[in-house]
Amino acid sequence: MKKTKVHVPKVVVQTNPASRASLAVLLVTAAIVLAWLGYEIGRSQVTPVASGDSAVGEQAQAQIAALEKERDALKEKVAGLQRDVRLSRDALEVARKKVRSLERQPATEAEAVAPAMAAESPPAQATEAVSEPADNSLHLRDVRITRTEAEDRFRFSFSVVNRGSETDQVVGTIWIAVNGMLNGTPTRLPLDRVSASTRPFVKMDFRQRQEVEGELRLPPAFTPRNISIEAKPYSRKFTETSEKVDWVTGG
Repeated sequence: MKKTKVHVPKVVVQTNPASRASLAVLLVTAAIVLAWLGYEIGRSQVTPVASGDSAVGEQAQAQIAALEKERDALKEKVAGLQRDVRLSRDALEVARKKVRSLERQPATEAEAVAPAMAAESPPAQATEAVSEPADNSLHLRDVRITRTEAEDRFRFSFSVVNRGSETDQVVGTIWIAVNGMLNGTPTRLPLDRVSASTRPFVKMDFRQRQEVEGELRLPPAFTPRNISIEAKPYSRKFTETSEKVDWVTGG
């Protein structure tokens, strides 16, 4: 019986997402250093004032409070970016382990399995099974927008689904924004401008399905047209998905 030699595919792991996230951390860290220097300079320039100059003292304290608030906000953004970098590195490490596992598989084992598979099924069916690609594309499901008791507040919910392997971990970000008209001008409002979130995205970390929900607060004179959702995985193994859903409310 003639043996069939099976070549184990070589998988290339891309590291671009982690590099871009690391660069973003460095840039925001530099911004924090500049903000902190500005804060210290501002403090050094504040001179004690007499009781009669209470208005000037209050203005100086307000400036210091604003600088401290800006510093804390930048620190929070850096912490979020660092967490995203760690998640990206974890996903890349999992991919590398899978590559090493495939490369260590003995060739004799693959040759032994191939004749058995050929004997169990006709050649045409075997060719069809090998050529059929896995569905690693992400999908959005059940997008809903619901009214609340307040006129300017709405709740939203949806699901991100992976139809591929049940064991593969999908890690990335889900970007959310509301598109509409503000005083007659087309306007896009990201998640951090219409909710309590400090970032325009939510984290994506699941195997088969992730449920996402939250509350939106629209500004006055804003007329919503649709909600935009973009699920972007870090690994190129999965295909990102995006969708704009018309602003149709229920409830």
